Amino acid sequence: MEMNIHSILPEEIAAMGGHSNRVLNEKTGCIGYLTANLNASAPVFESSWHDRTPRLNTPEFTDDFNDMMDTLRQGILKSPAELRAYCAAHPDSLLHDNPSADTRHGFRINTGRYSYWMVCSFFSTDCRLWVNAFSFLSLDRYMREARNGIPILDLQGHERFRMPDGGKLKAVSPNGRSSFWTIRYLDTEQAVLFDELRQSSIHAVQELPEWAAKNGLHLLPLDPPMRASQKPHRKGQER
Repeated sequence: MEMNIHSILPEEIAAMGGHSNRVLNEKTGCIGYLTANLNASAPVFESSWHDRTPRLNTPEFTDDFNDMMDTLRQGILKSPAELRAYCAAHPDSLLHDNPSADTRHGFRINTGRYSYWMVCSFFSTDCRLWVNAFSFLSLDRYMREARNGIPILDLQGHERFRMPDGGKLKAVSPNGRSSFWTIRYLDTEQAVLFDELRQSSIHAVQELPEWAAKNGLHLLPLDPPMRASQKPHRKGQER
């Protein structure tokens, strides 16, 4: 099977699937994900599939996914040692923003109509895998749109700062307590907020300042923001 594989790029990390929302899954063309154990002591490849957008899980996709996994199983997924050596040969695949103690690497695999995000997590001699599957065209379209980021406005509709897709926000309450949110691009008018428990809520960009004020929250960028345009953002206005 012909496929292209490369180390995950910084702008691709947000779409790796750590945060899930039904509407966002539809937008990105996320079909589902596989979790698997690649163990040095057990020859059996233990895996489990989880749907995210069932209507996209077609026979054509199943054939492509199985061919892709069979090809990898004959190569870099033949054993934990084989995969570890491949990751060592691609040090740019190392995921630095990793809250756990294990070592993680990320790769993107394109097969034509489909795109796969693979994360390898090493612990001792064993390996844990996550493989997220997407419609290539939907994901490509989404990522082109999301490059513009998400404007965080004030109550007058002026842009305070702009967050990259997948960026982290700090929400400070009047008593000084802080909570942390991941913000994902949905479209030019909407964003998805994920709290620390990965629970999601969809907000209109124009209404997000009112929501924050109503809840007594002051939103600040935890990750470096993108350059703000300093222009008013009105409903229906293209960014």
